[in-house]
Amino acid sequence: MIGNDNGCVESTGFAVGGRTDSAGLFRRTVPAAQTQWLHCAWVPGASRPPTNGDDRRHGHRRDAAFLRYSRYKVSAEPAAATAPAGSNVDVDGSASPVNKGKVIRLQRYTGGAWKNVNSGLVRASGRFTVVATPPGKATYSYRAHAPGDTKAVGSLSKVFTIRGA
Repeated sequence: MIGNDNGCVESTGFAVGGRTDSAGLFRRTVPAAQTQWLHCAWVPGASRPPTNGDDRRHGHRRDAAFLRYSRYKVSAEPAAATAPAGSNVDVDGSASPVNKGKVIRLQRYTGGAWKNVNSGLVRASGRFTVVATPPGKATYSYRAHAPGDTKAVGSLSKVFTIRGA
């Protein structure tokens, strides 16, 4: 459910439903007249009886932020395409807009899903370094993830591989 202004805190406010795409993202275009208001998103939970006049909806997770007009652009490249299994490989990258101290998550595709395996911080230059460690003798797919925040919508780097030898 997506709401705005009073809909973020009251059951009578504006809200629209929707579904995420295969990447788990939901996109909605906001009319220009609504950009001045707070916007929020929540996943409705099971209904429960109201207590002291509160809302019947029960949100499992809530997130609210003012409308963001930019998306992080993330690039990442390993220092080596092949490395001994269990050894560390620096992955250098950049994220813009620059947000010094922003956490960048290195993810590896394992067991049919992307898993966080390491993280690093964006420097004042917009650059970051994270460390990849291929665990065995195989080729592993990695990507860098800049989660969304109040400055910009989150984004991912292109997928790259490192072969453990």
